[in-house]
Parts: sequence; C-alpha cells; structure tokens
Amino acid sequence: MQDKEILNLRERFLRYCAPPGTADALSRILLVGALMDDEDEKQLAPYDAMFASYALCALKKAGIAVSPFFDIEVANLLYGRDFLRDSFQADLVILCYVYNPFSREEASSSYMHFFPRLLTSEKHFDPGVWHDALMRCGAKVLAVFGDESEINEKHFHGPGFTLLQKKNEGITCSILVNDRFAASLPARDPDRGAARTVKGSSGFNCHL
Repeated sequence: MQDKEILNLRERFLRYCAPPGTADALSRILLVGALMDDEDEKQLAPYDAMFASYALCALKKAGIAVSPFFDIEVANLLYGRDFLRDSFQADLVILCYVYNPFSREEASSSYMHFFPRLLTSEKHFDPGVWHDALMRCGAKVLAVFGDESEINEKHFHGPGFTLLQKKNEGITCSILVNDRFAASLPARDPDRGAARTVKGSSGFNCHL
C-alpha cells in the first residue's frame, strides 16, 4: 500500500498496537481476500478495513503484540495475486471474506467471475493447500472469520499451527498460532472472566 494510506491505517488501528520496541511484535500483515475501495482504489474497502480492525482487537485481547509500524499487503485474485500459488512474506495473515465453493464445477461457473468476492483459486481443492500456503509465507499468526460457506479455520489444520481461540457466538474470529511463536506468548488465564464487548459501528462486536 502507498505511504499515505498505510499511515492512515496505522493511526486508525493504533489503539490495538503494542508500544514501539515491543519484542516479537508482528509487523508484516497480509490481508487475504481483501478488496480496495470502489471509490478510492488506494484505500481498503470498508468491509475489509473492518476485518483488519477486529482481528487486531482480538489479537490484543489474546496478548499478541502488533507493531505500530506495521505494513499491509493485499492478496486477491482480482488483482492477480493468488495466496495459494504466489509467494508472500507475512507475520500475520488475516483472512477476510473468501468464498468456499462446494465443487470444482461451481468454482469454474462463468457467473462467479461477475462477483469479485466469489473468485476461487484453481488450487483451492488441492488437499492441505491452505495450510501449506500459511506455512510457506512464514506466518506466525492467522486470524480467520469465515463460517462454513467461507474459508475457515478448519482449512488451516495441520502440523506447525495450534488453534489458540475458536470463533463462536461470543468470539469474533478464530486465531491460529505457529507452534514456535506460541512458546513466546504469555500464559492465558482461564479464570479471567467474560470478555468486555465494544459495539462497532458496523454492528459487529469487538471483544476486549
């Protein structure tokens, strides 16, 4: 993203970031499936900026530090960037809306190409491909929002990653962490109590 736009996002998401110099803070963020704004192609679409915001909020609650000097990269088939095929480097992968077609026939249907959020990689049906792509980009953390009709945390199960939190009625997103990175995280307190909930303007809740 351009310098001006990344500076705007850093200011917008500063409340979720760790102090400068925090050890092991995540700084390279890859948004998979995100789109740019129709009216300003240099800006993230509001829906995807919301995904990024709630992911960073969830990471802060989980004790995972994000650098205030983060950079953001977008992987989307619409822009010729295939997360499952191309090379990326990221500390944090945030999976925005990515459709989960039920068959190769559906994925290749001509009508799918009229809807940018329904585009599907040719490699989607390869066994283990989502997990392998996550490993290949060097991600330490994955935040994923999808339900059954979308790419969800189940697509990333495999060696090297542990499910830190699972999306449910009271939790906005699932978080998976690289096993080696997990060793550096603070211990979670099972008696911490219920999460505090902040109502977002979009109608979603952010749990702090």
